[in-house]
Amino acid sequence: MKRIIFVFFLFSALSKLFSQATTPIPCTSGKAYVVMQNVTGTSGISGFYSIDANSGAVTTIKNPIIPASTGITGRRINCIGYNKLDGFIYGYRANSNQIIRMDANGNYDLITVSGLTAGTVGSATAGDVYNNELYIFRNSFAQIYKVNLSTLAVTIIPFTTPTAITNFQINDFAFASDGNIYGITQISSARKVFRINLTTNALQFLGDALGTQINSEADDSWGTAFIDSADNLYVGNNGSRNAYKFQYNSATTSYNMNASLFATANDAGQVLADGASCALALPPNPKDDTGCIADPTLSQTITINVLSNDVSGTRAINPVSVRLINPSTMAPATSVTIPGQGTFTVNTATGVISFSSLTTFTQPVTIQYSVADTAGLVSAPATITVSICYCTKMPATGTPNAYTPIGITSQQKQDSWPQSIPNGFIALESKQRGLVITRVNHVSTTPQTIDSVTDPKEGMIVYDIQDKCVKLFNGTRWKCINRSCNQ
Repeated sequence: MKRIIFVFFLFSALSKLFSQATTPIPCTSGKAYVVMQNVTGTSGISGFYSIDANSGAVTTIKNPIIPASTGITGRRINCIGYNKLDGFIYGYRANSNQIIRMDANGNYDLITVSGLTAGTVGSATAGDVYNNELYIFRNSFAQIYKVNLSTLAVTIIPFTTPTAITNFQINDFAFASDGNIYGITQISSARKVFRINLTTNALQFLGDALGTQINSEADDSWGTAFIDSADNLYVGNNGSRNAYKFQYNSATTSYNMNASLFATANDAGQVLADGASCALALPPNPKDDTGCIADPTLSQTITINVLSNDVSGTRAINPVSVRLINPSTMAPATSVTIPGQGTFTVNTATGVISFSSLTTFTQPVTIQYSVADTAGLVSAPATITVSICYCTKMPATGTPNAYTPIGITSQQKQDSWPQSIPNGFIALESKQRGLVITRVNHVSTTPQTIDSVTDPKEGMIVYDIQDKCVKLFNGTRWKCINRSCNQ
């Protein structure tokens, strides 16, 4: 008996000695992991990346995972999942009888599993780890291969579907806290959220995804799925690299089918394949906002409801947490003055941000802000941009009610000109000469006795040589004529 125990411990020591995957992956808030393909197809080459699930920032861990020097021809990895028991990520090497274990640095061990064969599992497309077991799904077969990561025993789980499995594809899925599998697939033009109930072994469609953006995606494959610590479901589109969120309602134990855009992976040139994470706790994802000043020569205050387009993370957004980021100190603040431009201020009860401009305002002016959830998890910054309001409207249509009676031209006069020009009083025409209006040294916004024009009249137009603009007097003040609504 003592000899058997000795042999067992000797085997364990040798296993650890020859293992390449030695550094567990920490369960970091907001961090997920993906494998992406350098070359599409079953013999493609996979790289290992981390992704900030909030901002979409992608960081290369190791690319390729399996180098060419190994002589291994099939170097595509898929069906990955995070194992909470040991902190490693496990997956399947496509078209083989091997699973892979990867650590925080992309070091790996290939483990042969006698219950898997290339012919039966093939180019599996979806997977995850739950309770120390790797689940591997192969499209076109309504069955999952479950590999016990301690014993390497394989169990085949067949499941029923409401429509033939050949009518849709599953490119990735994730486990929720109820022990069931969730993801998104497509049948005809509908993107459907599904659940595989591992008690009844039945796949159910929970509803069609709602939202213009998710349903306008050109790519039908959804290869990256995550579920956070509150059971919210995140799915990534392989083509656009956009990640969408389906909010989970614990009271009704159901998902809101209105999908909100959460983030976009920013690393181009790769093909998303599969994702893995621990129970993520994601902060809110704020979106950039804009506002505009109608008249930059006046002091004005505008309000911007920055929370109106922000997306909550794992927990709800806390409006009182909105904070500006002081560009000088990078510290959070409730009020920030931008010299010569104006002051941003946070309403600490509602989260609405106001901007009060100065008469010296020039466009654009920007500032960043952050927001936290009800547990205090703070978001990455988003940007507010305030500029001058520009807009155009189509001219009025219909029959003119008058025509131009006077015309001055340097060209040969045409018949019916200027009577053919509607709604004018004087028409000027030339191909080489321009109209020169009265030029003055300077007129102040509020008329002063020292101005070039001492007695301005409403409607008067001059060119201000000092300010280099055409100015109009509206009866109380002079202002440069700026682009604005044509009304």
